[in-house]
Amino acid sequence: MSYEKWSWGYWTLKQYVKFADWLIHKKTVIVGKEKIPKNKPILFAPNHQNALSDPMAVLLNTSFQPVWLARADIFKSPVVCAILKFMKIMPVYRLRDGKENLAKNDQTFDESIKVLENNSALALFPEAAHSGKRQILEHKKAVPRIVFLAEEKANYNLDIQIVPTGIYYSHYWKFNRTVMVNFGDPIPVKDYIDEYRENQANAITRLRQKINDATLPLIINIESKKYYADFENIREIYGRRFFNRC
Repeated sequence: MSYEKWSWGYWTLKQYVKFADWLIHKKTVIVGKEKIPKNKPILFAPNHQNALSDPMAVLLNTSFQPVWLARADIFKSPVVCAILKFMKIMPVYRLRDGKENLAKNDQTFDESIKVLENNSALALFPEAAHSGKRQILEHKKAVPRIVFLAEEKANYNLDIQIVPTGIYYSHYWKFNRTVMVNFGDPIPVKDYIDEYRENQANAITRLRQKINDATLPLIINIESKKYYADFENIREIYGRRFFNRC
């Protein structure tokens, strides 16, 4: 399968999923869609709080067929693997998946570069896990590593744009909920290339922090763990008054 190519089968499935999405959500609000660069390779970097609903929020509300990178352990079943490939999801192997499997990431990175070279879109959750709460988790290094590696393999000619994306749900599990997808200002990877050439570790750390900082204004992040339930109750009682003005 060529992940970078437009898929009519994928497009057809997307229309059915859009109908299901319409049944689930009472209201969908899209903010900042005009900020998504045109004719540039893109990597969407959304927050991750609601399992499979999060990738749906991105792909159903853009014109792209984004290729998602996901942890490799969900690809174990041949049937599941075939379905995930059809849905343009590629595996990323971690050390916990076995050191002998890390070399398989070369194929994933090569496919990622093809996607980016064709001005298509990748998507990856910087947190690498979902919390089920309105609390952002610590960003991992996967996004910076992948974009720098892609640029390096393409002689730094891709001009990848990272689009920080905030996703908000009025409820996580209820029907008739409201969803907001908030696209932020794109982050050009080329701004960090010179530093990457001099000190890879520093460049990865700085870009990771930049993505984290750019995401915070796009989401509700309740920092307190002790009083999380209290803040969530306040949001539930009073937040809808402000949200309804959108």
